[in-house]
Amino acid sequence: MTIGNGVKSIGLFAFAGCYCLRSVTILCPTISTWFRGMTSIKEVVFGEEVKSIDQSALEGCIGLTSVTSLNTTPPVIQSNTFSQETYTTATLKVPVGCQTIYWLHPYWENFGKIEEIDTSGINNIIANEDNDAIEQIYTIDGKPIDVIQRGLNIIRMKDGTTKKVWVK
Repeated sequence: MTIGNGVKSIGLFAFAGCYCLRSVTILCPTISTWFRGMTSIKEVVFGEEVKSIDQSALEGCIGLTSVTSLNTTPPVIQSNTFSQETYTTATLKVPVGCQTIYWLHPYWENFGKIEEIDTSGINNIIANEDNDAIEQIYTIDGKPIDVIQRGLNIIRMKDGTTKKVWVK
C-alpha cells in the first residue's frame, strides 16, 4: 500500500484490523498512529517527504524486518515510535552517506542494524506521479502488485500510457 504525498490527514488507527497488510510506502510529511499494533507489517518505506513520525505510530508492529527512510535528514521520531522489538530485529536502510547522521539522531540510534542503500533508483517514483493517474503496477512477469518493488516495474497509467521503472 502506498500513502501518497497528497494525503493531508488520516484518522487515528485508520488501518486497525487490516491484518493482511505486509508492506507500506508513506510519502506524506507527517505520520500519526495509523499502524499501531499491526503485527502483519513486514516492511515500511518512508519517502523523502516524511518530516516527522508521531509517537506510537508503529509501536506494536513487531513483525517489521525492514524500515527504509529515503530522507537524507532523519525524520523526527519519539522513543516509542517503534517497538523495542523493531529496534532489535529490523534493519534500518538509509541513503548512501547518511548512516552516521541517522546513528547520531535521537531514537534512530536505537536500531541495531543500519545499512546504506543507493536510493537514486527509487526517490520520487510515485511522489512525482499523480497517484490518481496510476491504474496498476506490475512486475516484469506481469503480476499485479500494490507497491513498486526492486527490479523492473511496469506502471500502467489511466491515460493508457505505460512506464517502465527500474528500482535498485
